[in-house]
Amino acid sequence: MDTINLNSYMRKSQCFVNFGKLFFLLSISLFFSNQSIAQKNKAQQIDSVARKLFNEGQIYGGILVSEGNKIIYNKAFGMSDKAANIPNSNNSLFPINSMTKSFTAVLILQLYEEGLLKLNDPISLYVPEFKHPKASQITIHDLLSHRSGLQDYFLLQLNGKMDFDISMQEMLAKIEKTDLEFEPGTAFSYNNTGYVLLAVVVQNLRKLSFKDALKKYIFDPLEMKNTTYSSTDKLPDVVKLYDQNGQPAQTNKYFIGDAGIFSTTRDLLKFLIAINSDKLLTNSTWKLALTPHSFPKEARREFPAHNSPYGYGFGLTEWPYKGSQNKLTASHGGTGFGSSSYMSRFINSDRIIIFWNNQYESPVHPVIFEIMAK
Repeated sequence: MDTINLNSYMRKSQCFVNFGKLFFLLSISLFFSNQSIAQKNKAQQIDSVARKLFNEGQIYGGILVSEGNKIIYNKAFGMSDKAANIPNSNNSLFPINSMTKSFTAVLILQLYEEGLLKLNDPISLYVPEFKHPKASQITIHDLLSHRSGLQDYFLLQLNGKMDFDISMQEMLAKIEKTDLEFEPGTAFSYNNTGYVLLAVVVQNLRKLSFKDALKKYIFDPLEMKNTTYSSTDKLPDVVKLYDQNGQPAQTNKYFIGDAGIFSTTRDLLKFLIAINSDKLLTNSTWKLALTPHSFPKEARREFPAHNSPYGYGFGLTEWPYKGSQNKLTASHGGTGFGSSSYMSRFINSDRIIIFWNNQYESPVHPVIFEIMAK
């Protein structure tokens, strides 16, 4: 397997964040600037700019914008399979990568509501097979809010300190032998390892596979019929993934909890609509999930996920809402080899925006943001 350059990955991650920012500014300047504009005209304006960005090579995938169940815009650009000449579509199935963490957090909070765990309990209580010396000091709360101090397996892989072709059990066994990045609960450091452990908690308490738990407790209740979990992106109906040069990307291998869900824009819309409803969690638990537990000033390393406060499974980001007015969103992004995605729900509004790519592109020039803001 080719060696992955960490700086290159960070640039790609920032590129993904820029895509998210770009579309939010686009949505504000062209979508919500005048409430008297008809829905059709709003869609036409979004489409005009989206097509321009695609033609300039700045987006490659799909965009959905809605006010609750009312979809204002849902369109895809680029190719699902270049060799077979199959275009991306509104129904394309794509990897949501780290957006999976939002689903994992909901599964954990459902266990909390049922009294099957406490958020301040140590993970050693629910994952006794994880033998890290500090396991009895790391709580469920720490894992949910990226405060565990555990080493992030993915960064170790990117730095060449851990193989990519490794099983989840082998990965956790190696993490057991690594020192903490910091003492549990004392800092904020976005961490994929923690969400893998949370998924193991779900499996151990539910006596179900992570895939089956997702289906029973989230996908089926929300009628997300086109959403599934897989340990690899080599699924029959999934879009092909391409690197920033337009060449086929390397295969992504997923553990449970931190990535591995594949979905469509319409299915993700159902999940985001469920926020603050009683379909998955009670209002009080949603409030707990959407309360900031980690803050950018506490971050120990530079990474796009640290730009905003983090609750339980959601970034709590303020985005432009109307004119110069900003409002808080429950959001999450995801990146993988050859793909990127972002979903956001304005917490006190029905406004939802979903964005995905199945090809990496060059970073967006800052002047684009200035133009969209105007």
